[in-house]
Parts: sequence; C-alpha cells; structure tokens
Amino acid sequence: MKYKLLIEQDAFTPLGKDEIAEIKDVCRRRFGSAAYYPYMALYKTFNQIRPDGGRLKDWMPTDFFNRRVLPKINHDYRSISRIKTLSKRMFGSSSLPDIGYILGGRLFDAEMELVSPTQFISANRDNCGIVYIKADNTNSGHGVLRTELAALDEALIRKLNADCVIQSEIDQHAWFEDFSLGASATIRINTLFYKSIRARNVGAALRLPAGDDKFASADAQRVGIGVCDDAGSLDEFALDQDWRLTTFHPGSGLQFAGRAIPHYRDAVELCETLHSRLPNIGVIGWDVGIDKTGAPKVMEWNAHSPGLERAEMTVGPMFAGCGFEDTFR
Repeated sequence: MKYKLLIEQDAFTPLGKDEIAEIKDVCRRRFGSAAYYPYMALYKTFNQIRPDGGRLKDWMPTDFFNRRVLPKINHDYRSISRIKTLSKRMFGSSSLPDIGYILGGRLFDAEMELVSPTQFISANRDNCGIVYIKADNTNSGHGVLRTELAALDEALIRKLNADCVIQSEIDQHAWFEDFSLGASATIRINTLFYKSIRARNVGAALRLPAGDDKFASADAQRVGIGVCDDAGSLDEFALDQDWRLTTFHPGSGLQFAGRAIPHYRDAVELCETLHSRLPNIGVIGWDVGIDKTGAPKVMEWNAHSPGLERAEMTVGPMFAGCGFEDTFR
C-alpha cells in the first residue's frame, strides 16, 4: 500500500521486473527469504529522489527487524516501555515530565503519595494548565487524553478506568512554534546499545503536527522529516500521514531544507545516557520535545515496536555492520 502511494506521485517511478528480482535475490541472501522484499522495494523507490537515483543499500526491512531482530536484542524486556507509570521511577530522571499517576483508580502525585484531585490540582496549577494523561499498554499516541488540569476529578478517573501517567504540557521552543503554533512536535531518536560500551544514536526523525491536532499522535495529520546529522539538520524531503512527498510544512509553508533542530545534540546525549542505564534492551525509540529553555524532555520511549521505518528509509541504513542479518540462520 505504501509503495502504491509513492508511485502514484510524479516524483517516483515503479520498479521494473529486473529491479524487483534483484531485491528479492538480496533478501534471500541477507535475510533468508525473498518474502522481505516489499520494504526494500519501498526504500529503494523513495530514494529515487536522491542524487544516486535510489541504489540498493544495506537497509533492513521493518518486518524482518520486528520478527527476527527485536526479540533477540530486546528480549522479554521490550514490553516494559509500555508501562508508562514506571518510566520515571526506572530512569530516575527529571527529563520525564511526569507529575502524577492514576493507579488502581487512585490518584498519586509525582512522589507516589496518595492525593485527592483537589490536592493534586492545587499543587500543580502554578506550573501547568494543560496535562496529558497516557494509559499503560498503549503507544503511538493511542490512549492519550489532552485536557485541562482543572478537569481532573473522580468522575474522569473512573471514566478512564486504566493505570495512567499524568504529564505536564511542554512549553516548547520557539523554533517548533514557527511550524505549528501551540501544537507539540516530537523528535523520534533511535538508540542502539548492542555489543558496545554505551548506547549511541543510529537515526532520528522530526514529527510535526500538520492539522488542527495539538500533538503528533498516530491518528493525527503530521509530517515526518529525517534528521541528517549530529547538528540536527533536516532532510530536504518529508512524507505526510498519507505518504505524500513534500518539501515544506503544509501549515506554515516553511521549507525543511537548511533548517536544524535547536539543542538537538543535547537531546541525543540525554537519550544515550538514559539508554545506557538499561543495557537489558538493545534498541529504543525515544519521543523527545525541546522546551523553551532548550532542555530536552522525554515524552515517551518505546522498546516494544520502536517504529524505525521512516528513519531507516530516509537517513539509514541504521544497522549496517551490526550482523543482525545472521539472526535468521
């Protein structure tokens, strides 16, 4: 479906039979089956817009990575990231904007002290007016409620009927506001901690809301742009929610080429540091915001299904030389 959406656009040409045959042969040799060719075909097609014309690279198909690699390098620990109510206690970092928790129908503050909604609102009203309530065992923006702090009451807690983390809204850096005023942008930073001394960034992408939504959730209209280097330089090309190619933000009209994410290196170093505290897990995808002071804030982390597809296609290959192809043997 994604390949079809690409080749319907003037910028892309359908792959020929010989090209498909070559990709299938590569997949048989590298991954043990030609069945993994669709993602490789997708990556090669997208990269027709590059100066090299879309030559084959050492990309890793998303389905191969999820089926073969993730279970071996993230093990049974991969589901821990879905328990959002444990994240701040596990990493011990103030970079997570958690201010409270709903557990078993009860409300707790950031120190895990049982409080009433009135006490919670009173303690936090000077620091935030809007909160994000995120349920455990959800990801990609599903199970997220954006609401006013004052709306948090016993009725809402009963309605949620789930264990949740409550996060303050990030007052984001003005650079992101230029794209989408009042709408939260996220940087997806992917780190690898596998047979190395410490974790390292292997690829990143910026996700910007493109419609009326206030954050880049799975169902919201958004655009994704690859981050090309350690300076946070944006790729010239982006894809929107429907896989349409664009070189500018559909809301603001700002072009991506020539722009660099402020304080990007600080965000990368934070993710690498936090990942190095959790060597049990090989790959983590971090969703990071940058606040108005330039401080990075970790909104979510994902080790269950990190969502590496767009970064792999636009700024990858991310795992060349790691030997992950051998997991099928």
